[in-house]
Amino acid sequence: MIIETLFKKPITRNIEGVVKADNDDLEAIRQEVEEYVVTNELNARLDDFFRVYASSITKPTADNGVWISGFFGSGKSHLLKILSYILSNKSLENEQIAKIFEEKIAKEDFELRGNINKSLSIAAETILFNIDQKAESLTVAHQDDKLLSVFLKVFNDHRGYYGKFPFIAAFEAMLDDAGEYGRFKELFFQAKNVTWDKARETLALYKAPAAEALSAVKNIPIEDAKRYIDGLKEDYKISIEDFAIEVARYIERKGDGFHLIFCVDEIGQYIGDNTKLMLNLQTIVESLATKTNGQSWVIVTSQADIDSLLENRDDKLSNDFSKIMGRFKVKINLTSKDADEVIQKRLLDKNDEACTLLGETYTRVQNTLRSIIHFENRQYGDYKDASHFIATYPFIPYQFSLFGQSIRGLSSHGAFQGAHQSVGERSMLGVFQDVVKSVASDSTDSLVSYDKFFDGLKQTIKGEIQTSILLAENHLNDPFALRVLKVLFMVKYVKGFTPTVDSISTLMVDSFDVNIASLKEEILRALTKLTDQVYIQKIGDSYEFLTDKEKDIENEIKETQCPESEITKELADWVFDDIIRVSKLRFEANRNDYPFEKKMDGNRVKGKEENIVIHIMTPLGSADYPEDRLIHYTMANKEIVFLLEPNRQFEKDLRLYVQTKKFLPQKMSASLSETDKLLLASKQTQNTQRRTKLIESLKAMMEESRVYFNGAPIQITAKEAKNRVEAAFNQAITSIFPQITMLRKNYSEDDIKAALFNQGDLGFGDETMNEAENEIFMKLSRAKAEHKTLTITAIISLFEDRPYGWYQNAILTLLASLFTRGKIELRQNAPLERNEAFKALTNSRDHTSTTVSVTKQIDDARLRKIRSIATEIFPDIAAGASAKDLYAQTRQAAQSLVARLESFVSSYSYPFLASLSDGIVLFTQLSKVDMDDFFDFMENRQDDLLDAKEDTIEPILEFFNGSKFEIYKRIGEFLRDNTDNLKSITDPKLNDLYALMKDEKPYAGSKIQLANESLQSLHAAINAQIDAARTQTNAAIEEKISFISSREDFATLSPDEKHQVLSPLLARQKSLQNLRQIDSIRYQGSEESLGKLISDALELIPELLPPPPGGIPSAPRKQVVRLSSINPKTRSTLTTAGDVEEYVSALRAKLLEAIEAEKEVIL
Repeated sequence: MIIETLFKKPITRNIEGVVKADNDDLEAIRQEVEEYVVTNELNARLDDFFRVYASSITKPTADNGVWISGFFGSGKSHLLKILSYILSNKSLENEQIAKIFEEKIAKEDFELRGNINKSLSIAAETILFNIDQKAESLTVAHQDDKLLSVFLKVFNDHRGYYGKFPFIAAFEAMLDDAGEYGRFKELFFQAKNVTWDKARETLALYKAPAAEALSAVKNIPIEDAKRYIDGLKEDYKISIEDFAIEVARYIERKGDGFHLIFCVDEIGQYIGDNTKLMLNLQTIVESLATKTNGQSWVIVTSQADIDSLLENRDDKLSNDFSKIMGRFKVKINLTSKDADEVIQKRLLDKNDEACTLLGETYTRVQNTLRSIIHFENRQYGDYKDASHFIATYPFIPYQFSLFGQSIRGLSSHGAFQGAHQSVGERSMLGVFQDVVKSVASDSTDSLVSYDKFFDGLKQTIKGEIQTSILLAENHLNDPFALRVLKVLFMVKYVKGFTPTVDSISTLMVDSFDVNIASLKEEILRALTKLTDQVYIQKIGDSYEFLTDKEKDIENEIKETQCPESEITKELADWVFDDIIRVSKLRFEANRNDYPFEKKMDGNRVKGKEENIVIHIMTPLGSADYPEDRLIHYTMANKEIVFLLEPNRQFEKDLRLYVQTKKFLPQKMSASLSETDKLLLASKQTQNTQRRTKLIESLKAMMEESRVYFNGAPIQITAKEAKNRVEAAFNQAITSIFPQITMLRKNYSEDDIKAALFNQGDLGFGDETMNEAENEIFMKLSRAKAEHKTLTITAIISLFEDRPYGWYQNAILTLLASLFTRGKIELRQNAPLERNEAFKALTNSRDHTSTTVSVTKQIDDARLRKIRSIATEIFPDIAAGASAKDLYAQTRQAAQSLVARLESFVSSYSYPFLASLSDGIVLFTQLSKVDMDDFFDFMENRQDDLLDAKEDTIEPILEFFNGSKFEIYKRIGEFLRDNTDNLKSITDPKLNDLYALMKDEKPYAGSKIQLANESLQSLHAAINAQIDAARTQTNAAIEEKISFISSREDFATLSPDEKHQVLSPLLARQKSLQNLRQIDSIRYQGSEESLGKLISDALELIPELLPPPPGGIPSAPRKQVVRLSSINPKTRSTLTTAGDVEEYVSALRAKLLEAIEAEKEVIL
C-alpha cells in the first residue's frame, strides 16, 4: 500500500486552512461546521463558557468577557466563528448549526447540552470581525482611540448605518430613532437621483440634496438644514460610555433577554504591548456590562493567554490590569493537544484496512522506532502505543509540538508575510495536509522527515528570509545537504532545542529501515559542506542556520585577522585560569604550596620563570611532538608535560571564537539598525556558548592527556585536570628538588617562636644539628670564609631554589634553631636579641635588612673567664649562661645601663654628670659589639669597665638612689627660686651652697650634710624678710581703704556697692600671701601701684550714687581727675632752677583751673 490509500477521506480534498471571520460562503461554513472537532479539553472549556453565558439570561452579570487563546493553528478563529453561529442561532439549509454542533459533544455531557439549549432560548445577534482588518480602513487622530472606533464601526455596520464615518452613522441613527430615516432616503433620491447608501461615501459632494431632504423631513428652514449638515463632523463626539449607551438602547429595542455579542478575532496581536489599548479594551467590556446589565458580551481571540499578555507591565498599572483579568473571567486556552487531535481526526483518520496494516507494522517496528527516534530533551514525545501510531502516521509525534514551536519562533522573528500574521495564510492543518500530499505516493514503510514541513510553509515565508535556501537550491547541487539546511531553518528559533548531529539525525529519519550510523555519517558530511560554504555555523556540538545578514556577518568574522598570539593567550587563559584554576601546587608530604611556571606549546604564557614548570602541549602544537621527541625534551628540561591529542575541529572553533570576540566590539556602533544590533547580540550569545563548549572539550582533552616527566611517561589515575596536575607535580617534585627530603618534619610559623624560645618538644634544644640545619650552617660558613654577607632574603632565595625546594617557614625555623644554639648571629646595624630576632624572622619587611652570619666558637676555659668578668660588672647575669646567652645578657645589661645614665644626663644639667661621659661611651661600645668581638673586648677592656663602674658610675647611681640627692635638688631649687631675694643676704653660708652646686663630686664626704644646715639657716632669714615686707604693704593698703571709707559719698552706697568699690584693694591684700619675691611685695604697697586703684575707686563712686529725688541734683557732682592727666607736658626733664620755677608755675595754673571747674584732683 501507499500512504494515500490509508485515509477515510481523500487527503487531496479542499480543507480551508485558515478560518476567516468575514468568509460567509455557504460551502465554507458547511465545512467549518461539519468538520469541527470538539476535543476532550475543549469540551471542558465549553462547559465553563456556556455555564456562565446561560446564567446571564436570567440575571445580570458583570462577567461578560471571554478570552480564547492558543498558539498558531490551534483553532482559535474556528472556535470563535462556531460560537458566533451557535449564539446567533444561525441555520445551515434549514438546520440549526447549534444542533449540528451538539452532536459533536459527548453524549453523557448533559449539562453542556442543556446550557447550549438554554442559550438558544433567547434572541441574540453576533458581530464577528477581524479587528486588524477593520482597523486598516479607519483613520483616527489618535491611535489609542482606534479600538473604540473599530467597535463603533462594526456596530454601526451591523445596524445598517455607515460605519466608516461615525458622524454620518450618528446622523442616520438620529433619523432612524425619529422614524424618519426611510423618508429621508426617499427624498434624497428624488432630489439627486442617487441612492443615499452610495452618496454618503462622498457626502461633501451631496450636501445640497441632503440638506433639502433633511429640511423636508424635519420641517425646518433649508438654511438650518445646511448648517446642520455642515457641522455633522465637527460637532460629533463619542466616548466609550456613549458607545455603551448606544448598544444598550439597541438591545432594549430588541426586546426582553436579547443579547448582542462582539466576536473579535486576533485582539492580542492587535493590542500587542500597547498599554493604552489594553486599558481601552477593559473599559469597553466593563462599560458594556454596566450599561447593558451583562446583555452585551465580548469574545476575543489571542495567540497569548491574558496572563502572559499582562506580564512585565508597569507596577503602577497593576491594579488596572487586575480589573482586566477580572473582566475576562471565562478563559478558553487551546493547547497543542487540541491541535494534534484536530489534525488526527480531520486529516489523518484511517480506514479499517489501514488500521489493520498499521497495527501490524507497529508490532514489527516498535523496537526499531525507539532506537531511531531519540531526543536528549524528553519534551518531544514518541509513539505511546499502536493506536497512537495509527492515529499519527505517517507523522512522528514529536513533529506536532516541534512544528508549533518552530512556527512561533519564526513568527516572533518576522519570518512571515503580512502585518500581525502568525504564519501568513497558513494553519497547522493546512501545512500537515500539504506534507501528507507530498508523501502520498510513498510506501507505508516511509515516515515524514522534518524537512518536509519547510515545503509546507515555503509560500508564506518572506523571500529575504529564505534567500539562503533558494540560493542553495540553485548552487549547492546536493539534495541531502539541502534537506539538512531546511531542517536547521525550521529549528533555528526553537528555544531549548539543540541541533546536534544526534538530534538532526532524528529529524531526518524518513523510513523504518534507516541505518542511523550511515545517516549520521551523511549528515556530518552535509554539515561540513554547509559550514564551509557559510550556510550554517557550528557552535560547540550544535549547528545553526544562517540568514543572509548572519552570513554576511559570519564571512566578516572569518576574514578578521587574529595573530597567533591572541589565540594562544585566549587558550592559555582557559587552560590555566578556567580549568587548572590554581597558581600554586601543594606538595602533600609537607602540606606547602609551590608556585609554578605556566608554559604552553613551547612558550611561557603566564607568570615568571620558576623551578617547577607545567607545560601543556595543546591541539595547536601537540602534532609537532611525537613521543620520542617528548621523552628527549622532558629529560633535558625537567618539565611536567601534558600532551593533548591533535584536534583540527577544536583548532577551527577556537580560531572562530577569537575572531568573533575581536570582531563584535569593532562592529558595534550607535549607527547600527536595531536589527543589526540584535544580530550582533545573538552572535555574542552564540560565541559565549561556543566558548563553553570549547572549554568543556578542553577539559575532556586534559582528562585524557598523556603526562611526561624526566624522559618517561607518568601514570596518573586522577581524572579532573586540576587533580591530574597536582598528582603529576607530587610525583616529580623529589626529582626537581632532591634535597627536599632533608626536611624531616612539617614546619609552621609557630615553630619559629618555639625554636627561638625552646618551647615544646620539637628537638630545638639538642646540641647536635640536624641535616637541614647543618646544610644552612655550612652555606653560612662558606659565605663568611669568602667575606660575603647574606641577608635572610638571600638565604630564603638560596634554599627555595634547586636543589632544595624548601619552603619559607622551614627555612626560618631552622635559622631560629641555629640562632638559639649560638651558631649564628642576626644583625640590623647591631646584633639582635632573642625578641628582636623573632621580629626579624617573622616580619618579611625586615628580611632584606637583617644579615645572618656564623658566630665565632669559644672554648670552655675562656668562656668561664669572660663569664666571671661579666658577672663582676653585672651581678644579675646568669652564672651558667652559654656563650650565646652570656653575650646577649651582657649586651642587654650594658644597653640598660647606658639608657639609664643617658636619662640622667638628658634630664638634669648638674655639672657633676659630665663625669659620666667616658663611662657612657665605654658601655655603649660594649652594647654594640659583635659576638665575634665580644670576648676580646671583655678581656681587653676589663680594667676600664671595672674602673668606670667603681669610680664614677656606682657612686653616682648610689647618690641618685639615696636621700642626699633629694637635699641636693632642694638646694638647687632654693637658689633658683630666690635669686632676687638673696641679693640682700650677706651671710657667708650662701657661698657654701653655690660651691656645692659647682662641685664635680657633691656626693663625696659630708658636703651634703653641711650644705643642708646652711640651707635651713638661709631659708629662715629669707622668710623673715618676706614676712616684714608683707606687713608693711598690708598697712599701706589698709590706709587707702580707710581713706575711701571715710568719704561722705561712699557712706551713701549700699553694702554691695561698697564692696564693689573696695574689692580691688581687698584682692590686692589677699594676693600678698602668694608672693615670695620681697621686691614685688613691697611694690604692691607703693604709692605708684596703689594710686591707680584709688583713682578707679573714686571714679566708680559717682557712677554708683543714686539719682536725687525729682531727677534734678541740688548741686553738681564733682568730677574726679588724676594729677597725671593735668600734668604740664612742656618739658620732659628739669635741669635748672628756672626749669623748676616754670614747671611749678604751670602745674599750679592747671591745678587751680581744675579746682575752679569744681573738679577733685586725685594725687
